[in-house]
Amino acid sequence: MKKERIYIFPLLFLMLFMQLYGKDSHKSDSLINILHEDRDPASVLKALKELAAMNRDKAVEVQYLTAMLDKASSVDSISMVYDALSNLSRYYYNIPDMDSLQLWAHYIDSLILKRKDNPDVYYDVHSFVSKQFLYQGDGELSVDEAVRMQNKAKASRQVYGQICSSETLGIIYQTSQQDSLAFSFFQEALRLLEESNGDLQYRIYILSNMIRTALSSNRLEEAREALDKYEISLDLQDEINRKNQIVNRSNWHRWMSYAFNVDLFLKKGEMQKARQSLEQMVEYGSQIERAGKFNIAVLSYFNELAYFHCENGAYSLALAAVDSILSQHDDPNVIRQKIDILSHLGRHEEAVGLYKKYLQGVDERNDKAFIRQVEQLRTLHNVNDKDIQDKELQISHLKVRQNQRLFVISCCVLILLVILIIILLQFLRRSRRLKNELLDEKQLLIESQNDLFKAKVKAENASHMKSAFMANISHEIRTPLNAIVGFSSLVIDPDCDEDERRGYSSIIQNNSDLLLNLINDVLDLSHMESGNLVVSLKPCRLYSICKDAIDSVLHRVEQGVSLTLSMQDESFVLNTDPVRFQQMLLNLLTNAAKFTHQGKIDLAVYIDEEQRQVRVEVTDTGCGIPPDKQEKVFGRFEKLDDYVQGAGLGLAICKMIAEQLGGSVYIDSAYTDGARFVFIHPFDVPEINKV
Repeated sequence: MKKERIYIFPLLFLMLFMQLYGKDSHKSDSLINILHEDRDPASVLKALKELAAMNRDKAVEVQYLTAMLDKASSVDSISMVYDALSNLSRYYYNIPDMDSLQLWAHYIDSLILKRKDNPDVYYDVHSFVSKQFLYQGDGELSVDEAVRMQNKAKASRQVYGQICSSETLGIIYQTSQQDSLAFSFFQEALRLLEESNGDLQYRIYILSNMIRTALSSNRLEEAREALDKYEISLDLQDEINRKNQIVNRSNWHRWMSYAFNVDLFLKKGEMQKARQSLEQMVEYGSQIERAGKFNIAVLSYFNELAYFHCENGAYSLALAAVDSILSQHDDPNVIRQKIDILSHLGRHEEAVGLYKKYLQGVDERNDKAFIRQVEQLRTLHNVNDKDIQDKELQISHLKVRQNQRLFVISCCVLILLVILIIILLQFLRRSRRLKNELLDEKQLLIESQNDLFKAKVKAENASHMKSAFMANISHEIRTPLNAIVGFSSLVIDPDCDEDERRGYSSIIQNNSDLLLNLINDVLDLSHMESGNLVVSLKPCRLYSICKDAIDSVLHRVEQGVSLTLSMQDESFVLNTDPVRFQQMLLNLLTNAAKFTHQGKIDLAVYIDEEQRQVRVEVTDTGCGIPPDKQEKVFGRFEKLDDYVQGAGLGLAICKMIAEQLGGSVYIDSAYTDGARFVFIHPFDVPEINKV
């Protein structure tokens, strides 16, 4: 019975195609005759529109659309102009041809600016541009285009523009795997579309994306609700197509509804219903799959098939389905899925090799994103240079005008000397006064020019510092983050024993702490440099702060290294900021633990009543610091050993905290058995540093 169905489907499809082709050919000849014979502009425009629709996405469609645009422009039929522009942009988006797409986008922008209009076609075309930027990997430009659309639509209360921009932003966030944000934008687009009783096919398209994001973010109830609306809309579209005798173009949407049901039932654990939906999907989609069209639906079928087999433990079948997807589409998420399947099959070497390839791809994408950000910074720098040049040109023009004015005044003086001898002295006094004013203005201009030059140098230095900061911080973040991602997948490996899992968990915890410390250091440094850091002073028991710091850093100390605390008066109370004081101690103790592999680390506190200050010493028996580098270590991003983890911010933060508390921190150069950091805290913090 199955074989008979396989042969019947192509035969019916061929008969239907020949019948439709015969009708289309006859209709096309009739429309072309109208173009040659009928001089009525309305009839010609209607014929061109139908011919373009009959040749959708074919090269000849462009000829009909451009002819339609020229004819509509000549008779000022703006609706037909907008229709032609919308379809031209859609054609070049589907090819894709970004240059032609942007050319027509600029054409539409100039047209609506001239007409002071805000049509739907503006949002269609710029949505195409935004999505094309996204598919080319220019995420920043894509978001910028979509947000600009949204702002324009909201400012003008253009409902279709708000729908189109929300749908575009949903696609952007869906592509970047931020499914919760994508769902909210699709939900907003659907709400506006339903309230305005908008296009049914557009509603079906938004619902399909909305269901996909809801399933990806495990919003199962909302996915069920959206799926019910999706199937009702498909039934309504089929009914409309039957009434209008239109060949059903939404088959792949119907196929996708079965795929969504499979995914939903699998997530709910309803395996029998998932199997039934999968069988329906195979049955309904066989003709479309053989036609080699609608790749989205085909890929969805293999994706759900792989998901289904994984849930049932048939990993070999799941691997075959995943390989079918990867043969058509190189998706990182599918690669991760294949790694998991290979791990379940015990093919660990293949899994590790594929995982390395996956990480290499991630690094390449990150590098490309970083290069794009650097190029944007470089563009911003070039814009700043242009502004400076414009200002210098303005100054030059001002000097020319002043010279011209001086020349005119000199001529007037000469004429007055000849004509008005009797008022010579008065005129000379006035000339001197004007000359002095001009000299003062000239001096001010010179000073302004110097200030502009200094500002230019400062801007260039700031740009270099930003580039260095981005390079340093991206490197320091990538190392612990790669470790976290890599060992996280190994923790859940069933072949690992409990000791290995504890070891991997320890590595993940250590790298998480490193990443958190790095982010906290960058945030603290940012607050301190912007002047937003203030200290909150209150009486504190100094021994408790020191003891807490010792306990917090104890797990970082290597085995065989002793960590001690010595203090003369354990009941001593100091007026200080306990949070910043403890942060200072943690940074110094962590730094000592990092470079001390044997011996001891000692935290000593001395109370000097005579000098009214507290002296805190952190002494270690580590590798020590060379005398020529003892001042440099308090600078930002300064590291004595590039192979030791850390961004080189801890000691810089210590120096800022010490200064904020009215004290100081330095290295005791007399100590040579390791390193000794000394922190001086006065009893009385200066008033300027208090809250």
